[in-house]
Amino acid sequence: MIFAVLSSIFRFMNNTLVKDLTFGLHCYVEIHKPWDCLHRHDEIEITFFLTEKPVIYRIGSKIIEIECEDTFLFWGALPHQLIDIEPDVKQYTITIPPAILLGWNLPESQTQGIFGGLISIERDERLRALDIASFPIWLEESADTANEHSRMNFYRSVEVRLRRFGGFSRPAFTSLEQKSCCASSGVFATGASRAFHCISDFITKNYRDNIRTQDIAEAAGINPSYASTLFRKESGITISDFIIMLRVYEAQRLLLTTDMKIIDIAMEAGFGSMSNFYNCFRKVCGRNPRDYRKNWEL
Repeated sequence: MIFAVLSSIFRFMNNTLVKDLTFGLHCYVEIHKPWDCLHRHDEIEITFFLTEKPVIYRIGSKIIEIECEDTFLFWGALPHQLIDIEPDVKQYTITIPPAILLGWNLPESQTQGIFGGLISIERDERLRALDIASFPIWLEESADTANEHSRMNFYRSVEVRLRRFGGFSRPAFTSLEQKSCCASSGVFATGASRAFHCISDFITKNYRDNIRTQDIAEAAGINPSYASTLFRKESGITISDFIIMLRVYEAQRLLLTTDMKIIDIAMEAGFGSMSNFYNCFRKVCGRNPRDYRKNWEL
């Protein structure tokens, strides 16, 4: 069952740039440029960068600064985007499917924090050194799909790594008054960027409600047409796609962490009807909510 969830496929939602990625239990080392759009994936992600200057992420409406000493842990079902990074910086990443994480019986506070959208940062020189030394072995073991022993070694190593994770909650810079950590990156350098942040912040706080583009534009102090154009330009996706992604994220969280009925989850997440919920959930997750809950159970 553990390795039945492992895959590597790309799906596209409504033919837009919205990518729904599935990585499975995996690790990789890559060099990234800033991403042209928000994306999401089901897996929990542990990542760090070998960089001199901070790396800037957008997660939902939050702007997070990742220092070179930081190891970063979050659930990738929340839409996120790498928006500022130095050239030729290596990113080290481990991805963990929810079913595997839930099967490890981690402390409830850790599990609930992860699936509740907690963004955690670890800063530990010893664990960083151990990670860098271990990654060549992990890369070999994770790639050796024909060798069950190697894959199990990787599986156990990731479990131990997650249990050792000594993270703390990172302050979420969700208002313009709290933007000081991002000033040097130019994230808020223009009025358009500030307006975009107001839009995304308002959506993230109110996506469960029946919000209109007019409401969103008023919150940012701009007209609705410009709000739609600006959001698409800055994030690579439409306002409606972003709202759907957030509602599906909330539904995923409730499916995995509660025994709520699916109809109650649909209403709690902000979907006005079951048919709309099922259609949107399938577009984003590739399966219906009932199957999603069942497939992530061990």
